[in-house]
Amino acid sequence: MSANFSVPVPGIGDFMFRRRSFRDAIKIQAEYDAMTGGLDEPSDNLHLIASAWSAIKVLLVEAPASFNLEALDPYDDEAYARLVRVGAALFEKESSFRRPAAQAGAAARPAAGGDDGLRVSAPVQPAAD
Repeated sequence: MSANFSVPVPGIGDFMFRRRSFRDAIKIQAEYDAMTGGLDEPSDNLHLIASAWSAIKVLLVEAPASFNLEALDPYDDEAYARLVRVGAALFEKESSFRRPAAQAGAAARPAAGGDDGLRVSAPVQPAAD
């Protein structure tokens, strides 16, 4: 399996990203937290922009010549729209790498009787009937 993948974004160009590793996920979260100032509940707009920016910044391998993340004009509404379109295309492509929810849910479903084999310490066991 290739460590890099291509993401075409209509009207912007073709991007090359690397597959997200556990370490990358931590870097993305740190970048996101820095951009949002560590707010517990950033506005929807800030969340959207910070999510796209942080993932693109960490995972980007190659961008079209017309796209420079660090040079986006903060006074240009189209720059925000382009950032969000690239981020959405990246997230969509990444989600295609995962198993469908139905398959994942079936694999994780506990056996009949509710015993999934997970043992819990005595203080949190349900009371005997």
